[in-house]
Amino acid sequence: MLPHTLARRTYGDHRVDAPLDARAAQDAVERCIDDALGAAQAPAGSIAAVGVCLHRPRQTDGADTEVYHAPLEALARTLPAMARDRWQELAAAVWAPPASDRAATTVGAGCIDATRMSLHLGADCSATVLAPDDAAVDLEGLWREPIGGGLAVYGAGPAPGAEWVDRSMETVDLPLDAEEALAARTPDCHGLMLFPPTHAGAPGNGSVAGLQVDTSALDFLQAAMETVAMNLAGLRERLRAAFPSAGEVVASGSGIDQSMLWADMLADALGTPILLAEEPSAPERGAAILAMVAAAMLPAVGAAPAPLGPLVRHDPSLHAIFVRAIERREALMTRMRAAASVGDRPV
Repeated sequence: MLPHTLARRTYGDHRVDAPLDARAAQDAVERCIDDALGAAQAPAGSIAAVGVCLHRPRQTDGADTEVYHAPLEALARTLPAMARDRWQELAAAVWAPPASDRAATTVGAGCIDATRMSLHLGADCSATVLAPDDAAVDLEGLWREPIGGGLAVYGAGPAPGAEWVDRSMETVDLPLDAEEALAARTPDCHGLMLFPPTHAGAPGNGSVAGLQVDTSALDFLQAAMETVAMNLAGLRERLRAAFPSAGEVVASGSGIDQSMLWADMLADALGTPILLAEEPSAPERGAAILAMVAAAMLPAVGAAPAPLGPLVRHDPSLHAIFVRAIERREALMTRMRAAASVGDRPV
């Protein structure tokens, strides 16, 4: 039996910050299925389950995920009938309820109970925990997504991630040995504070503080990467206030996969060792596990092996520098908010 996982697809020209367009999502699902069947060349009846994982539109607050999830559930109800008409290979398939990219990432990273927190550093960033659906926690500033089996994924975020860093560096002439040069530098040595446009509380189109005459491209890159690490540290603290037992941290995502330096920065910003997800494609793995549970190929998400990669240790002296930088950042953010609220000049 061959389970297919269809994950991390976009829906045409649909804007990521707009409400979900169910028609566009259905078009994307149809393309995914066509692609998967064509690639597998599977004979009729050989597909046991199909997991569909659509990327959640970016949010800048803790908006209730039911607004997002309901259209996907409606779409899931139409898929079996659509499959019987269009794809004979899927006539007997078991259909898994759709899960968001972040829910699939949590499961795929091996965070299968409330003692492990998933920190995902991809195009954007989020912190998530898998816990009972009826967990008695304060959800202010958090979101919740049921995944079945009496479980739900709880999360904080998103915050700007690797995509924002890439875009902010597009017009900057970085040295070829940029990562090697950054590894030799001390955190916050650049004196910069970056506030990305989508950062909650940052007025206008984003801000940069601490510019000097000799500020370099390397300074900007380091400040951008450290901003992401500090934002993730903030998301972790927000989520851990609701789930204090989530002491173990598992990091995954394209940013971590492409740069161990970012993993080191994250551990130092958190002030705790972090485990790296062994599977680089955590969302795809998670979507497959959720599909297999729906098809009764696994009794529960926790029944799947949860292999983890290496442990990245933090440096207490560097964490102390990050703590001071975070305090300075929060003080500056408070001043910026105050200035924006009274229409004062920019700080």
